[in-house]
Amino acid sequence: MLKWNGGSNTPNLNMKKYLITSDTIADGKKVNAGDVVELPEDIGHQLCSYKKAEVHVAKTKAKKEDRSVGLKTSKVKAPKTRVKK
Repeated sequence: MLKWNGGSNTPNLNMKKYLITSDTIADGKKVNAGDVVELPEDIGHQLCSYKKAEVHVAKTKAKKEDRSVGLKTSKVKAPKTRVKK
């Protein structure tokens, strides 16, 4: 009896996210261009070779800072006021 995948019969299902570039069927479901779907690596690799998908790279969101002067939640020190004479 032959055994695959290093001695076990269970398949390796490494899932990755792919950006679909043209309408197609992936993993038995219809997907449209612009969708981000999670597929097994072998199916995603096939779609990439047909130029119907690309590996999705998530963009990191920039941390929003409130730089307003004088607010209690601001990280900037409040300005000094002039001394009255």
